[in-house]
Amino acid sequence: MWLVRLFDVDPAAGTKTLITRAVYRITGTPGQPQQVSFELWPTGWQLLPGHELTLELTQTDAPTWRADNQPAALTLTNLGLTVPIHN
Repeated sequence: MWLVRLFDVDPAAGTKTLITRAVYRITGTPGQPQQVSFELWPTGWQLLPGHELTLELTQTDAPTWRADNQPAALTLTNLGLTVPIHN
């Protein structure tokens, strides 16, 4: 299971605010590479000047999501992020 969270980070204040999240259950053959793409839950957000985006990929997000029943490990390579921008 992947839990994905996108944060708005304010470096000046030392804070981060959750913008959106998503959860995905990945299926496939253990030990075999697979390409995965996903979308976060839709939201509207205005990123202020000087703020940064942080994307977290994790396997735990308690208490929002219960831990997976099956133990698993993730190895991530060739990551990419596309963020739509509307003016």
